[in-house]
Amino acid sequence: MDNKKVGFTGLSFPFRLNNRGGIAMSSTSVTAPDHINESIAQIILTRLKERPMEMSVGSDCERAVFMPNDPATHAILRYNIVDALTRLEPRITVTEDSIAVAEYENVIYVQINYVVNEYGTTYSQVLSVGKVG
Repeated sequence: MDNKKVGFTGLSFPFRLNNRGGIAMSSTSVTAPDHINESIAQIILTRLKERPMEMSVGSDCERAVFMPNDPATHAILRYNIVDALTRLEPRITVTEDSIAVAEYENVIYVQINYVVNEYGTTYSQVLSVGKVG
């Protein structure tokens, strides 16, 4: 049996309640784009060393909200995203050229275009990295 395609159920990310007031659950296969999107969000939005038992999980992206909103900061943000996803998400390929950074109403957003290695298909995800100022 191919373990990559086996489905599983767990808590949804971000954590939320369902329409009956219980904890929302998520069922998916490991290679489903929705599952990969949740993984990307968890990696990018988790600060390095935030998880005491998994100190290398996460990224340094949150630091960008305390830096000037300029091309140098955008380059650092793109580098941190690629570094974190390359280390922690082997199912995808992402490059600095495939990441767009923008600020809108004092919130920094990143659009990450990535390729799911198994399919060779490109997907896109937009994340809010944090509020500036």
